[in-house]
Amino acid sequence: MNQYISYHQTNYFKYAQQIKDLEDEIESDKNKLAQLKFNLKNPDKQYKTIIQKQQPSELLITPYVLTPLGFISNNLNRKFEAARQPLLGDLTEQLSYLILKSSALEPQSYYIFQFAFDRNFSFRNSVLAPKQTRRVGLFSSRAPHRPNPIGQSIGFVESVQNEQGEFAYQIRGLDLLNGTPLLSATKYREEFDLPNARGGWMQVDAENQKLIPLYYDETNKKQTFGEVFEGKYVIKNMDEFKNEFEFIQQKVNIQVEMFIKNMLERVPVLSRTHKVTEKNNGQQVIAIGSFRVYYNIEQNEITLAKVGIVLDDEEINNTKEFDPESKMCAEFIEKFRK
Repeated sequence: MNQYISYHQTNYFKYAQQIKDLEDEIESDKNKLAQLKFNLKNPDKQYKTIIQKQQPSELLITPYVLTPLGFISNNLNRKFEAARQPLLGDLTEQLSYLILKSSALEPQSYYIFQFAFDRNFSFRNSVLAPKQTRRVGLFSSRAPHRPNPIGQSIGFVESVQNEQGEFAYQIRGLDLLNGTPLLSATKYREEFDLPNARGGWMQVDAENQKLIPLYYDETNKKQTFGEVFEGKYVIKNMDEFKNEFEFIQQKVNIQVEMFIKNMLERVPVLSRTHKVTEKNNGQQVIAIGSFRVYYNIEQNEITLAKVGIVLDDEEINNTKEFDPESKMCAEFIEKFRK
């Protein structure tokens, strides 16, 4: 029931904000219309516009309406299924599709794509970035939660097909979720886009061996800033949960066993991702969407304890008829609960 209420609360605030934005847009258009009428009646005073009478704060919050060029189509439906940046991990081969009314994109070229974070509704001025152990300023990061929810990604346009006046593009490497609104695109040019620019705090922390690996960072190989992540722990009993992992693999778009091994063998204790839970006898837990993997650590050995789900029985029974995540959890319970 809590998830049901949260779902509708989120939609309420989303639509309330949209209504507010439309009201602001109407007010702005009224001011522009009044300005035009004033200029027509007073051509000698046309530079003394009504907009100049607005307070600076009102000018700063004037809304802008952006119409999407199109929508990204792929099989990435959950945030954790996409790598944190384009052209990393499985995204090197991930294909997305885009239909536009024009042939504006050139095949066999890299582009910077501007898009809307259409599923984020809040932000913080400081963030804990994925590879970090300390907070940095929002605009010093690539966090998706922003006051103006606009982001950019880099992708390689593989091909284009003209289908009855509509152009279908196949793009490789985008870290965008299915259905993301695309706002604009700019061709990537190496000579202009500073490929050798320094990485700021991330490069400094890499040089001081303070970066935390993500699951798609390769073990024992040099990464973006020369850092090397080593496997220091051993998981003893992965095979005992083979059936559970196969079930999860059918439901998510990441390599489940690789995800677990890479996360645990290198950094098995990390407060943001691996949490100690009192109700599970102090076991560590790692999240894979709605699924949870519980484990114990002793010296350099990790023993998996169980695989479970995040929802309780009451939540599942109340929401499984209309919530795909609850339905998936119900299937897991039916198959594996003893």
